[in-house]
Order: sequence, then structure tokens, then C-alpha cells
Amino acid sequence: MTISGMSASGFTNLLSGLGGNSNSVNNLMNFNVSDYNSIKSGTYYRLLKSYYASDSENGKKTSDSFKNPYTTSTSKETNSTLAKIESAADDLTESAKDLYSNNAKAFKKITSTDEDGKTTTDYDKDAIYKAVNSFVEDYNSLIKSAGKSDADGIARAAASMATLTNQNSNALNSLGITIDKDSYTLSLDKDAFMQADMSKAKNLFNGMGSYAYDVATKASMLNYQAEREASKANTYGSTGTYNSNYSAGSIYNTYF
Repeated sequence: MTISGMSASGFTNLLSGLGGNSNSVNNLMNFNVSDYNSIKSGTYYRLLKSYYASDSENGKKTSDSFKNPYTTSTSKETNSTLAKIESAADDLTESAKDLYSNNAKAFKKITSTDEDGKTTTDYDKDAIYKAVNSFVEDYNSLIKSAGKSDADGIARAAASMATLTNQNSNALNSLGITIDKDSYTLSLDKDAFMQADMSKAKNLFNGMGSYAYDVATKASMLNYQAEREASKANTYGSTGTYNSNYSAGSIYNTYF
């Protein structure tokens, strides 16, 4: 057997020169294709299941309690569910950043001149509303996506974000933002918001340690939990296939 023109002995010498174990390399080079195909096809698993299905003492069937020894833990979620959570978390992180960053355009004051030539400097309410509305929409999208998950880590992270929002309910209410007690989503009343004091909006959403900043932190944790779920995978299934997102175990498949 050769690999890219290199003989087994040459490959062994190469790895042994790097401090490897030549016996282990020889074992790799003597890899039994027949045994591998038996495992890959599921034949080996079926033989094991048949063997353990009968109790040698009383003939009692135990196949129901037998677990495939080549299966590791898997995520409870579909890839599409996790992808939606990750995407929604990224969107919320960005819309929150547009509010909490020191150079947030939404909270830059503008100077205007009236008909009498009098100039005034104040917050651009339209710009702030637009930024807050985007935040609310992205917040709701993440809450809804996370609510469809059964993963404990995602549920805890979502609950933590909902708790944070509830703790700021009074400040949110003063800006016309209310919390739905059943869905935990936010509702923004534009008329009430436009009549509110924009300095309150800045205190709530702008700066490090603000509500928007803390929400971004929670969103990042939700993103992490979704990625963590996505990383869970089976390495070998009863059908002999390599499941979920992990496929390193199929490295030999290209040779057969």
C-alpha cells in the first residue's frame, strides 16, 4: 500500500523520525479493509446486538436496553433551528451596538433653525426611534427563535435575557416599550416613544453597562450556546454512516 507514492516502510520511517511510535504506524499501514467495511456497513453492530440480545442464563431478551457503543451524544436541535438562533443573535448584537456604542449615530445631537432664525440643538428623535425599533425587532426575533429550542443551555440563556429585560421594565415603559408576559417579546408604541424624553432613551440604551450593552452580552451567550449545540454529533450510527456535523471519522471513505 502506498500513500502519494510513499511506501508503508517509508511512511513509517518518516513518522518515527518525528518521534512517533513505529509499531502504531505499522498497525495503521496494515489496516484491515474488511474489518473497516464490516464496521462501516453496520454488520459489526448487528452482530453485537444479536449477541447481547440473549441472556445466557434465562434466554431473556435484552436488546431494548442495548445501546450502540459507537454513538455519542447529539444535539436535540435541527441545524436550521440553531442557524436561525445564531443569525438572530448576530442581528441583535449589531442593532444593540448601534445604540450602546460611544459613537452611536442615533444619539448624535443635531442643530436646526426655525423660521425666526432661532437655532436649537437636540436629539434626532426619528434616528433614535429607527435604531430602537430595529433593536426591538431583532430582540423579538431572537426570543422567538430561542423559544423553539429544547436545549437547556439555550433555554437558560434566553431566560437570562428575558429576566434582564423585565428588570428594566419601568425604564422601557417610560419610552412606550412594553413586555408581553406570555411571549416575553417587546412592543414599541411609536407615538409614546416620540413624546418621551430622549435623554431617558440615551440613559437606557447608550454606553457601556447600558441595557442595550447587557442585551448584546446575552445575545452573544445565546449565539455561543447555539454553536455549542451544533458542535454535538454522532461519530458512528447503526447504519454505518457518520452523522450530524462531525465527519472526521469518514476519512477513509475516499479509498473504498
